[in-house]
Amino acid sequence: RRELATLFKGVARVHPSLAQAFVHSMLQSTLQPSDYSAPPAASYPAALSSTCLGTQGACAGSYPGSYESALPPATDCAAPWAHVEVSLWLLFQLGEGLPDATIREKGGVFQQMMGLLLLSPASAHAHHAVQLLYFEIVVRYYRFFLAQPEHLGVA
Repeated sequence: RRELATLFKGVARVHPSLAQAFVHSMLQSTLQPSDYSAPPAASYPAALSSTCLGTQGACAGSYPGSYESALPPATDCAAPWAHVEVSLWLLFQLGEGLPDATIREKGGVFQQMMGLLLLSPASAHAHHAVQLLYFEIVVRYYRFFLAQPEHLGVA
């Protein structure tokens, strides 16, 4: 994996748009349920209250008495954990390889991918490797929340 990460970061530095398009398509194919299409980037905040909460906890199952037990079940969590993990790993590596200006570009492809990640049920995936990688990405790219605080939700 280390050698693959080095190669992927090199590709991201040389041809950022190619790497972004590849990772974006991977994320879309693994994070979105088959009957769900992501809203455009401009409507992410409105979608957080309905779409995101409707799918949270869908893959992990609900614990009695938790907020997840009050949510409707998701329609599809068919992506194997290994596919989801590779997609998230590629997003993490892409962020490591891209220049900071590209990551911070408001409305850019990287920010759209972060929005897609946050709207997905990946944080509640049944496999712990996916959950861990999800939270590593959220913590590593905390600047996304500085640029778009509407994704933080109400604490």
